[in-house]
Amino acid sequence: MKTLLTPITVLCAVLLVFACTNNEGDGSTNDGADASGNSNIRIIAGNSALGRPGSWSFNCIDTACARANNEGNYRLRTELTANQLISSTIPEPDGVITLYSRYRYDEDVASTLININPSTDAILNAWSWINQGQSIDSCASSSVCMTSLMNRFTPSVENTMVSRLEALMGSAWPAGRNPFSDVYIADATEDTLDLLHDTFQFVVTDTQFQVFDNLGALVTQINVANLISNTSLTDVAVTDDQYEAALAVDPTTSTNENPITISSSISPQQPGVTPVEITVDSSSSRTSSGGILTFEHDLTLANGSTYEFSGETVSTVIDSAGTHVWVVTVNDSNGYSRSQGYAIGVLAAETTVATYGSNGSCVTPENKLTKNTLNICEESRDGSALACDILNTSSVVLIQSPAPCSGNTQNDGQLIGVCTVAEVEMRIFYYENLQRQNNVETIDEKRDRLSAVCDLQFEGDWSESP
Repeated sequence: MKTLLTPITVLCAVLLVFACTNNEGDGSTNDGADASGNSNIRIIAGNSALGRPGSWSFNCIDTACARANNEGNYRLRTELTANQLISSTIPEPDGVITLYSRYRYDEDVASTLININPSTDAILNAWSWINQGQSIDSCASSSVCMTSLMNRFTPSVENTMVSRLEALMGSAWPAGRNPFSDVYIADATEDTLDLLHDTFQFVVTDTQFQVFDNLGALVTQINVANLISNTSLTDVAVTDDQYEAALAVDPTTSTNENPITISSSISPQQPGVTPVEITVDSSSSRTSSGGILTFEHDLTLANGSTYEFSGETVSTVIDSAGTHVWVVTVNDSNGYSRSQGYAIGVLAAETTVATYGSNGSCVTPENKLTKNTLNICEESRDGSALACDILNTSSVVLIQSPAPCSGNTQNDGQLIGVCTVAEVEMRIFYYENLQRQNNVETIDEKRDRLSAVCDLQFEGDWSESP
């Protein structure tokens, strides 16, 4: 199927929407058990990218799927009880591209950050050839193969293959970076791993792992089995000169034309207060191919719940605050397809119970954690803007993540407690910092100290869990 993205449409004030009230008290979380007490509900969030954002991509784990926003950030809420393969189908001018990543089940972890990008895909493709004797595309089509593949793709195997790929790519690879689980920004000016994906293309066969530049020239290659061996890669690693030469080549862009023109409108045009009825009208869309048009709509709510609709014009009521993603896909009977996405901002009503985390979070990155750094995570109230570091101290280093804060551990440190500050519509998760040596405080003493800080410094409400 041939696809083409139309220009992104974002509702006014979507990136700076604020809740109407500052309700006091603790809010409910978007992860963990659902209303029926199902403790297997999981929140999977991360970024889909090609070296550019996987805008409006379709991200699936088992039978559950969710659309990404225009930046490639996705959030998926589903029930999980086992390791799974994750796929991201990204609309492109000359078709669709499917990339893969992995989810590891942990009964104690309700929310997980998982990226899907060319490195995660290439590593899993190489592992599939090594372990299953077939490509990742073929393995993904068989539940037996997929289950075996994922159960054998242990954290030890992953760490080995990531470090081997880092050695192969030389200075082009950001030191110590894990493409699966570290925060990823689909912007080459901000993220050096995204720049690598903009600069090089990975090709994996049954015998070879190859690296090409954007002109299609082979830069280096190794036997695919060497991604799990201890064979020296010094002589085949990408050199600084090769990296500089590849950087000078602009990424290729497709010039394929698409006969479909989407003429779509959404109402209301301004962020509404819950509950709000949203209508998407694509009835004026047309195609020059002579084919018959059909319409598919995917709505992913801010909490990761997903809904599907069909028809030229669709209306539905959204009763939760946050930024939601609506993607309309127009297909014609001659095999063409085109998609257009909307980010929909919805404000919280005065009587709405505060919820948090649908905007993602601000986390302390592992590579920035020192003995003098606070190991914290911040979440904004759903329907408000996410702004990092309300503490405004030199001991805080935070980066924005599409995933909510963990209710268990961060950087291997146990959750101490949560301070909810209603005045600024934010809550702060405090975790132990294992890099602080000779720390004689017990966990209860840490809770008492931080509870006092929450009360006296922030006038917040303290709890031991979200």
